[in-house]
Amino acid sequence: MRLKKVARMLTLMLVLALGTPGVLAQGDLPIYDNYIVLDVQDLPLRAGSPIQSSAHLSPDGTRFVYVDGSTFCFYMLDDNNVWVEEACTELDREISGRDTEEIYWSPDGQWLTLPTYREAFLFINDTDIRILNTETFEAVVLTQDQTTGTPIDPDYSGFFDVAPQWLDDDTLLFLRYIPDDDLGYAHLMHIDLSGSEPQEIAALTAPRRLSIYLIAASRASSEVAYNINDFGSAPENGIWTMGLDNLEPEQAVAIEEEPDRPQNLAYSANGSYLLNITARGMVYGTTVSSVEVVDPATGEIIPFDDSQIVIGAGWSPEGNALAYLVNNPENPESSGLYISPAPGAPGHLVLAGQFAPPTSSQRMPLVWANNDTILIGNRAEGILLIRVGVK
Repeated sequence: MRLKKVARMLTLMLVLALGTPGVLAQGDLPIYDNYIVLDVQDLPLRAGSPIQSSAHLSPDGTRFVYVDGSTFCFYMLDDNNVWVEEACTELDREISGRDTEEIYWSPDGQWLTLPTYREAFLFINDTDIRILNTETFEAVVLTQDQTTGTPIDPDYSGFFDVAPQWLDDDTLLFLRYIPDDDLGYAHLMHIDLSGSEPQEIAALTAPRRLSIYLIAASRASSEVAYNINDFGSAPENGIWTMGLDNLEPEQAVAIEEEPDRPQNLAYSANGSYLLNITARGMVYGTTVSSVEVVDPATGEIIPFDDSQIVIGAGWSPEGNALAYLVNNPENPESSGLYISPAPGAPGHLVLAGQFAPPTSSQRMPLVWANNDTILIGNRAEGILLIRVGVK
């Protein structure tokens, strides 16, 4: 009963904050088929593979953070709409998570999540949920359990907290593993920034411990998605979804081949679709598309154009349009940034070039900000900040 009460509270919070899903009429959405590039600014900041640095655009598109190791440099649009450096701060390596991915802006742009994936799943070290204030540069530990060490140590007694995702301006979801939990559940938790203790929403089952390490949250549909990957052939492997109003997990799609399993998941703005960023790019390089769209209601996998190699994608700030990057070595003139009005619909090339996602392991979705700015990596020169729209 307590879990259902928490879920109802979360659903109410979502409705109060964002209104009832579906209120926005389809006719009120931009006509993405008519979108073109209105402005491009390039900065000499190398971001993306194989460079171990990343750039992350804020939701409103007026700031971005450039992360190089444990150095976080913030950039802003000045009064002339020119990108300028704002300030830099150096974080302790432990606090920074020794990674430049898994960094998400809060919807209001005040906070950044700090990475947990590398520290947790590569180094198998104790992890806490940490956030960085983007104005004061203060790092805040939200789930400090006063424990260090590794969860594989029999004497480890802390909580293994990973995969933070924003639910709203003041609320984070994350996964918690508890060492003495023999069932190996991943506990889906939420915590608000008021200083209260984390609260459990649901215990998610999997074939083995640490099989769940990704979550995505949709404020529009009051739903969460997560992965199961036991690195074997368990039938549970794939993408699962769960409504915050009923807490009943369902397997949206079973995924047999390990390269096809998620490296990251992201909901469309209207909550209707999921972007699946697979491991194909790490396994096969740029010879195959590494991203695809999933309809969680039907389990249908909606690929991009089969004739194109898509290496990165992200959702529009409204509806379910897509910005995506094509890298076609055999037909380089077709490479560049595309916009599609909906999953499965043909996209059109808005900017030709050899581009890449602006993160070191290319596990993050592209960010298409509320002001129609898109940040991508330019393999030749640095990063590009592209403003799109209708002329």
